[in-house]
Amino acid sequence: MSKSVSILAAGATASLQQFASTLVSKATGSAAVAAASADAANVVVGSDAPRGVHTSVVANATDALYSKVSATLVRAVLPRGAEDSLQLRDSIDVLPGAGINADVEIESAKANFRKSAAIAVQFAKAQNAPKLVLAIKQQTKFANSNRLFQEAAKEVAEAAGLSVEVISTATAANTLVLFPETVQVVFTNDNATTDNLELAFAGVTGGSRTLYTEGGAKIPAAHGNKSVAIAVAETLKGLGLVNEAKKIESAVSKAKSSKDILAAL
Repeated sequence: MSKSVSILAAGATASLQQFASTLVSKATGSAAVAAASADAANVVVGSDAPRGVHTSVVANATDALYSKVSATLVRAVLPRGAEDSLQLRDSIDVLPGAGINADVEIESAKANFRKSAAIAVQFAKAQNAPKLVLAIKQQTKFANSNRLFQEAAKEVAEAAGLSVEVISTATAANTLVLFPETVQVVFTNDNATTDNLELAFAGVTGGSRTLYTEGGAKIPAAHGNKSVAIAVAETLKGLGLVNEAKKIESAVSKAKSSKDILAAL
């Protein structure tokens, strides 16, 4: 195989990273390469959003129970800084609350929210949805972030001829998991609660997430053995390695549990 697979770890355990690397090696006969950035990666392994990503999307369910469901979850991802720094998603609430000017941070967040909203609107339009559903975690500590998010989402959605409906993240979680056929596109803000909402929906539907990078790439991402296998298979198809991808898909279908995928290869 002449094409290598670059893996970026983002909040992944050592065992999950090893699983992904072994999966690539067994399917392709070549070792995986560690990526230095999101734009240099073919697949992201782990539950975190890496630096350089602005939007995350969960769509195209693969689990049999959700195979006919078209519900899509789009999550805005504000720019990430160094791990030991105050993140933008926190600073737009923390700084104003402390009486510190946050104009630069607020403008950055607004621009990012609009970018993510445009992607959410694209999915809504593709499904002929009349509205964009916003899932909001109503907490005082997220007040400014929520306001900026809603303003940006409403601006972009209404410009595209869509109305906006606001629901709580708790309602969104129940709807996406139990009644996904009743919703089309859900758009969420960037905070710890929506992190969990995104990962939960991706987990129950069996699919991987798709990360949109600042460089214009779309990268599959996953945080469990089965979803990592699906993400790697998607990556291999994108690289033109269809037969190698089919090996992994066959292993996933044969495995009695996610722990048996490697043995089935």
